[in-house]
Amino acid sequence: DQWPWRFSLQVPRFDPREELLPDSGFHSLAASLSGEGSLQAGLMRGEVVIDDEPLQFDALRFERDEQAISIDALLRVAQTAGEFHADARIDLTHEPWSTQADANWSEVIVPAVWAGQELHTRGRLTFSGSPQQFSARGAVSLGPPGRIADLELDLSGSPERLQLTQFDIVQKEGRLAANGRLDLQPRVRWDVQAHATRFDPGAFAAAWR
Repeated sequence: DQWPWRFSLQVPRFDPREELLPDSGFHSLAASLSGEGSLQAGLMRGEVVIDDEPLQFDALRFERDEQAISIDALLRVAQTAGEFHADARIDLTHEPWSTQADANWSEVIVPAVWAGQELHTRGRLTFSGSPQQFSARGAVSLGPPGRIADLELDLSGSPERLQLTQFDIVQKEGRLAANGRLDLQPRVRWDVQAHATRFDPGAFAAAWR
């Protein structure tokens, strides 16, 4: 009745474009993962190596009962000392299910082989809702070294529509602010207002081809 389990997974380096992900931009994958637990709780550790850069799972835990599933994750990206932490609680007492999730990270460096250029980031995001109605808010700093911008985001949505209440990017010298909506059904339509003052898109995207 407890369903105890344990696993160990070793995946040697291979090219995922050959069969697994033919349209992928990644040229190599590898993994070393292990975990143990039961029907009520579990823990996984290890790493996935993408284009020879490791994504380290220091701890990925879950606990469940009749009412909810709780998830807690601590990750490290590539060779950076920064951490990515996320926790979520999925409420199973209603139909459809709903969730409250928080993610925060600091001093994370995204490798150039993943993003087209080296990106430094820190921030916090909060998500709540269900498949029928959800909202997300957060504040993120993101950009190449020396050109990091601050981004604030506030959106809500459903399968029919996304409502963008706030999308602000603040640079050292300029700013871009946008809001609006995107209708997804019965057909795609959008209505967005944007205002920019000395905003420099090249400051963020200069290293991208």
